[in-house]
Amino acid sequence: MGLEACQSAVFRACHSYHSAAGRLVAKRPAASLVASLVVTLLLTACMLLGSWEARLEYRDTLSRSEAFKLFDATLDMFGGSPRTNEYKMSSSDGSNVLTKQAILKALEVDEAVLGLTYKGTRFEDVCLRPYLGGACTVDSAMYRLGLGREEVEALSQEELDSKLLAEYNSNAGGLGSLLGGLTLTDGKLSATSLRFRYLGEPSGQGRPSFVEFVTGTSNDALASATLEWESAFLALVCARPLMSSGIECATDSLSLGEGLSVTGTAQRFIQDEIAANATTSTKWMVVSINLILVLMWLALGGRPLRNSRLTLGTGAVAVILLSVGAGLGFSSLVGVPLTEISLLMVFVIVGVGVDDVIVVVDFLQRQPPHLSIVERISGALGGAGPAIQLTSLTNLIAFLIAATVDFPGVSYFCLSAGFTLFALFLLTTTLFTALLTFDERRRGAMRLDCLCCIGFGAGDSETGDAEPSSPSHKEDDKRAHSGLRAAVSSAARAYDCFVASKPVALVVILAFTSLIPLGFGFAIGNIPLGAELASYFPDGSPYVAYTADTQENFVALDTPGYLVLRDVKWEDASAQTAVDSLLAALESDDFVIAPYSTNNWLAAYRAVAADRGATASAAPPLRQSGDGFLADVAAFLKETDPQCVDRQLGGECLREIIPARYSKEVVWAGEAGASPITATRFSCTLAVPDEVKGRVELMNEHRATADANRGSIDAVVWSYFMLFSDRDRIVVRLVLETLAFAAAAVLGTLVFFLHPLSVAVIALAIASIDGGIFLLMYLWAVPLDAVAFICLAMSIGLSVDYVVHVAHAFEHEEGTPEQRIKAALHGIGWSVLKGGGSTFLGVVALAGADSEIFRTFFKMLFSTVLLGLLAGLVLFPACVIFVGKWITPKLLEKTPAGVAQADAVAKPAGGGGGAGGAAAARW
Repeated sequence: MGLEACQSAVFRACHSYHSAAGRLVAKRPAASLVASLVVTLLLTACMLLGSWEARLEYRDTLSRSEAFKLFDATLDMFGGSPRTNEYKMSSSDGSNVLTKQAILKALEVDEAVLGLTYKGTRFEDVCLRPYLGGACTVDSAMYRLGLGREEVEALSQEELDSKLLAEYNSNAGGLGSLLGGLTLTDGKLSATSLRFRYLGEPSGQGRPSFVEFVTGTSNDALASATLEWESAFLALVCARPLMSSGIECATDSLSLGEGLSVTGTAQRFIQDEIAANATTSTKWMVVSINLILVLMWLALGGRPLRNSRLTLGTGAVAVILLSVGAGLGFSSLVGVPLTEISLLMVFVIVGVGVDDVIVVVDFLQRQPPHLSIVERISGALGGAGPAIQLTSLTNLIAFLIAATVDFPGVSYFCLSAGFTLFALFLLTTTLFTALLTFDERRRGAMRLDCLCCIGFGAGDSETGDAEPSSPSHKEDDKRAHSGLRAAVSSAARAYDCFVASKPVALVVILAFTSLIPLGFGFAIGNIPLGAELASYFPDGSPYVAYTADTQENFVALDTPGYLVLRDVKWEDASAQTAVDSLLAALESDDFVIAPYSTNNWLAAYRAVAADRGATASAAPPLRQSGDGFLADVAAFLKETDPQCVDRQLGGECLREIIPARYSKEVVWAGEAGASPITATRFSCTLAVPDEVKGRVELMNEHRATADANRGSIDAVVWSYFMLFSDRDRIVVRLVLETLAFAAAAVLGTLVFFLHPLSVAVIALAIASIDGGIFLLMYLWAVPLDAVAFICLAMSIGLSVDYVVHVAHAFEHEEGTPEQRIKAALHGIGWSVLKGGGSTFLGVVALAGADSEIFRTFFKMLFSTVLLGLLAGLVLFPACVIFVGKWITPKLLEKTPAGVAQADAVAKPAGGGGGAGGAAAARW
């Protein structure tokens, strides 16, 4: 009795509040409309103050993972990653490009790139320099051989082949990343592509503002100049034309010859293509909104132009879109960044919003016609409001719980979605209610829909508060829809008799229950982890095509790895020995193809020190440890003259290095040489597998090797791919934890509104729906990525809505369980179906989207809506056939003043109703 009394008190409070709110809005609709519209537009304008998160490292990784913490720390210690711009000259027929003629053409393109000037910006203005005053960082096979156009012209083909072969033998892996389709046949190298890379100074590393992202500009001078130059670079290497720039594609302008072509990419190309992926969703939003408009016009019904609600339906869609703007604006105001995934929210909110609007209008149609407009609006909102509030509350709780997950992209979306749902609820009960009041006045005054200045019969009312709809109008509506309603009623009767059969109910329960072990026990372990690169870009993206070709023909998946060492006493010989032992252990891992020990400042320092000792150089000797070691290191890292590190027996230098290029790899506590080295990093090259599982295993193995051999040294291994591997390693656990917490919170909320047995059935429905979604993900090969994670988080709230509606209606019917569920389905089933249909229409346009990320969203939401409808209209009725006798009906006393209104609501018009159905107002 205590719980029932609590539930009764909660409902009475909600009913009273919404009735009073409806009465207030109906009395002053103009003031309500203006006030809510002003607040909404102000919040929407706050989007201009927000930011846009397009950086995958800060959106699609785990912010509390070991890899991300190290990534963030290395940005502070060593600076950001350079901007990569590159081009490839390839032969279309697979012929060899290592001929003298082809190489000269490639170097001609290289000279064009280095001489490229656009809007006063040259490459040397934005390039990466390893040290102050150093040369720009450019990489290619020719650069590694020290060959320019003049040097190549002076060589014969045999001499050129000999130099290439010598470089290949000394560093096969490095050359393989710059020569595509590289093969060695009979002692001669051949390749199908030449790759040239131009590194730019890190810029634009921060999160851009919303305005900067939309306009493609930057307030940072270096970042802005870099973006301009990269646009010109893309035009020169035939990736994308730049209108009115006069820059032609190098393939045509430089007359490369038959069979040779140039294509390339730039850092900004990635950003632009991701932005294009977001903007391509605009046309599908337009399609979705038009479908919803048609649904609104059909669902609200009425004789065209007389009793129709076309204007109201259009206004309702506008209210829903305004709620999206208000929600995103509030998100920006509180510091939640927007992403392209945030745009997916529009498709969901439009569908959910239409459901709420239909609920309110359905309740209005059930009000006694002799009441004034104010009383009917108050009664409609008093009946519909609690149900809308309950479903909005469960959605909001599910989103807020999901927003606590350590997955920024998911968290940002869920927070924005939660704010938007709250805005939708408020605008439905204020702005839309004001529009509904004006429409009722228009109907009462017998004025045409869409042409409200034109009347269509006698009895026009100036006040609009007299008789809102004459009996003749009601009869028109009934005749217009009698055939459809008869068909729907006949189908509904056959359906609920079928569901009320105990053998059928048992089969239904077993079928749904089987989804739990199938989904959680089998499917989730076989769902692919992580999205493919192409999912983040539009179909046919030239960047994706370029990357795929690079991965296929170059050693492109070999990625830099780093050993980060902190607070090592480098002047101590034993500490250096311990580091050497750690390096040897790490290099024993078979996926390390370019060792740590040859590409770091310490190895270079030792090599130069040994050379000076062996040649009696005039340069000061370098101490290997002890006092003065750190001062020598500091001096060494300032040297910009080439230093020999490898000599022939005759004394000729074979290889030189410039010590200053390592200066950015060392972080000093204070003044260089006079203070300790707080951090440094050694680099290597790792052979990274294609598949997610292989990457996770590589990361775990390399970390284990470091942990087992580092002793007391503070050392960690890191590579960029580990950001995503750390996520993929635990993403299944994160998903299950998020679903469990969200479900527990939603069920805990429902206890205050529904009988515990109803809540238990809803818990079964949630588990079955999630299991079914996992199974469909497996069958559809939908990867478990950020979009899937978001949809799974939404599934708790969205799918529960349908079950809650039916449960709410069931608890307010009398009779046997079979009688009660039949009555509940007649009262609420059609509205639940319309609600699912509106949500489906909101996302169905995405099935034809130009990006996999949007098509994945459609698949996930389609699965959620389908399973949610089946759970509400099939599973819940089947369960209550067996347990319904223990669910006590909730019937409240009617006050004399409310008898007429309650009786009217008890008999729904048109075979349908909103959340709570026919019996909600009898509660």
